[in-house]
Amino acid sequence: MQTEGIDSDSNKRQKTDTQNQLPSRVIHVRNLPHLATEGELIQACAKLNGQIVRILLLEQQHQAFVQMTTVEQAQAIVDHYRSSSCLIRNRPIYFQYSGRSEVTVKSQAPQTITTSDNNSTIQEEANNILLATISNYRIPFTIEHIYQIFRTYGEVLKVVLFEKATVHKALVQMGTSESAANARRSLDGRLMFNGCNQLQISYSNLGELKVQANGPRARDFSIPSPGIPSSFNPANSPGFSKPMQSGCVVLVSNLPKDKFTPDQLFMLFGVYGDVLRVKILFNKRDNALIQFVNPQQAHLAQLYLNHLNLHGQEIQVVISKYIEVQLPLPNQPDASLTKDFSASKLHRFRNKGNPTGKDIHAPSQVLHVANIPETVSEDEIRQLFGSQQSSPPPVQFLPNKRSQAFIAMESLHTAILTLINLNNYKLGDKYLRVGFSSRAVHSVTGTDQI
Repeated sequence: MQTEGIDSDSNKRQKTDTQNQLPSRVIHVRNLPHLATEGELIQACAKLNGQIVRILLLEQQHQAFVQMTTVEQAQAIVDHYRSSSCLIRNRPIYFQYSGRSEVTVKSQAPQTITTSDNNSTIQEEANNILLATISNYRIPFTIEHIYQIFRTYGEVLKVVLFEKATVHKALVQMGTSESAANARRSLDGRLMFNGCNQLQISYSNLGELKVQANGPRARDFSIPSPGIPSSFNPANSPGFSKPMQSGCVVLVSNLPKDKFTPDQLFMLFGVYGDVLRVKILFNKRDNALIQFVNPQQAHLAQLYLNHLNLHGQEIQVVISKYIEVQLPLPNQPDASLTKDFSASKLHRFRNKGNPTGKDIHAPSQVLHVANIPETVSEDEIRQLFGSQQSSPPPVQFLPNKRSQAFIAMESLHTAILTLINLNNYKLGDKYLRVGFSSRAVHSVTGTDQI
């Protein structure tokens, strides 16, 4: 009898497959545990410093396809795990090359990917329209609730609420099939409210969601509705309870005591996701809880910031058992150590969905600075960033883009602190946007040529 357990012939097939299949930038991953997440795959692949372009999870088959930026990055991962084991939740995972050169998700049509072990086909239906079925229904909800829940994963175009056989349902049309797939993976099985209104997410077979007119049961968000401003945020409306997901909160330990404020931690961790709340523990000032919009962003922060050295101490970043950071009462002694950033205008990914390989980089000595006023000279930039270290650093503007530049700081630690201190710094009539770059230090020459 075959079970979901480990395939006894997997090791033999792994060696044969990787030896016979030609290298490809798409990796076929097998034997994944039940409900494996993108974050778990990212952690496994990022150990080899690869840039992931796209992940397609096939939940029913316990498989995935991971597209890397280059064939060389994929080859490094397959070669590494050919001789070293990879475990996800104590289950061995197997990597091999795919016969595909690219992972694509086509809207309104089933996607077929051919596996490289037996040339069989696996179909994953993809659509940008999702059907949400609400079970354990106890608390009434509105279109605004649904919109706020799904907008975390991308642009929400339309929402329609309806009932079928007394079961409450919602149709949600996302901007792209990729954002719909991300929302489906993240929200399926989650609770809208604490203890009730469980979401069951599946793809709809509709090609287009039709909204005849905006009303309390249907909304096309491209059409203005009377009495509802375009900037409406239901999270700020009375009685709204934000959906809580496990895995959204990270615990940061071994922080240098009294060296960081909630605002500074927001700036650093906000490089890898939109931070909602930060809490420095009152009785353990070297520990902090940081809540992200979704588990994917929390996993990215853990991936890039775990073991980072700050002021001579190596911080530890792990996923917390808590599902949210509680706000204290105003008169509590630790009130100043907790801050809510849910309405912050500094969120980097609010309008872009989850971070991608183009958006984020590991902490580095070279900073990428954007939104520089055209009237500001290179010397002014050098003096500003030089105030964070012993001497002015080299500055290299992008060709034909004087609003952006690469700046090589004197050390990684200095670059980290500079990002914390100067991101959103007002220079002239603009606010600087500072992030990490993947450029090598020696490539920043201090001239306008890159």
